[in-house]
Amino acid sequence: MLQAYVRQAQAEGANRLLMFPLRREELSDASQAGFDALQVGVEAWLDLDELTFRGNRYGTVRQMNNRATKAGVTVALEDPAVAGPELQQVHDAWLATKRPSWRMRLLVGSLSLEHPFDRRYLVARREGRVEGFVTLLPGGDGVWGVDVMCRRPDAVGGVMEKLIVEAVHLLQGEGVKHLSLGPCPMAGIESQPGRPVLGWIFRFLFETELGNRVFKFRNLYMFKRKFRPRWEPVYFGASPHLGWLSLYRGCRMWGLY
Repeated sequence: MLQAYVRQAQAEGANRLLMFPLRREELSDASQAGFDALQVGVEAWLDLDELTFRGNRYGTVRQMNNRATKAGVTVALEDPAVAGPELQQVHDAWLATKRPSWRMRLLVGSLSLEHPFDRRYLVARREGRVEGFVTLLPGGDGVWGVDVMCRRPDAVGGVMEKLIVEAVHLLQGEGVKHLSLGPCPMAGIESQPGRPVLGWIFRFLFETELGNRVFKFRNLYMFKRKFRPRWEPVYFGASPHLGWLSLYRGCRMWGLY
């Protein structure tokens, strides 16, 4: 199917094709279809069959979850057609604290309030006010993913941890096997074979104070690490080859919503 897509795109005049995300098990198919791939981060996976949030390793998650609960935060699925304006308001206020906002577009998904399709909106409220929310996207074979994670700038502490815990419990009750917390850009990249300069740039953006001040990639990684996920590499693909221009445009594609 991918090869047929490439042929059709080329027949219609496309001279550069970009793919994200690519996962390790998809690299061979992408290569056969003419895509060059580059690791751009890692993805955080929770295996729900064995996840209980018990033990010392989940102590921080439990502490923050309990903090939000004691503050009166409750979590429930809500209809985006009804709650949409409130969610949009919270999302806009959150983005406004992350100036310049283009930096954060690499780290957030789309609310898709006008066309939610199969998205589910899990909303945290306290005394009726939206404190934060996550959106959940279904995949195949018992897999779901967190798309948007967002909280009010002055939200009660622990809101995001409580939302993730409640999402896990909800999906476990439905027999879901795996939940992705999404990619962490620039994380987990030790080297880039044949591209040493890129490898250095990626590590600089993730590891240094300056790089994290600009993009906050490390902050995102540290939040997801609390849940002790299984980390899997995630790749960016380009055809016919992956050069600087393709990488730049790919980052813009990744960041736009």
